[in-house]
Amino acid sequence: MPNITEAEWPIMVVLWDKGTATSAEIIETVTRDHDVTKLTLKSLINRLVRKAMIAYTIDRHDARIYYYRPLIARDEATRIKNESLLNTVYGKNALSLLTRFVEDCDLSAEDIARLQAILAKKQAGARGGPGDDGGPEDGDTIG
Repeated sequence: MPNITEAEWPIMVVLWDKGTATSAEIIETVTRDHDVTKLTLKSLINRLVRKAMIAYTIDRHDARIYYYRPLIARDEATRIKNESLLNTVYGKNALSLLTRFVEDCDLSAEDIARLQAILAKKQAGARGGPGDDGGPEDGDTIG
């Protein structure tokens, strides 16, 4: 599946937030926070259509109006983006990526508690953790 570029991401955010939007609505929303031209945004919208990340329908009363909608869910796009970052920047080393984020980000006590809970759950499901000699557990069969 093609990746959504950094330039395309704000367009997708508008569509994920709104569900559907016209090019005028996308342009108005994106240009509030980003220094990008109308022509560039139209090119990026067309590129997202070609990549099958978004689709459009034409207004039945005014053929000049296109309604765009996302074809990929935000969670799926985020997963792909994270996987790309992990693979290209961190050489598939999740520990390095997580360590960098934890060390570089300001985390509240609540954030830290949530991360600890996520890691505890992950550890409970992991083999090779503390107390696991790698051998079969009760009820496991060999062979």
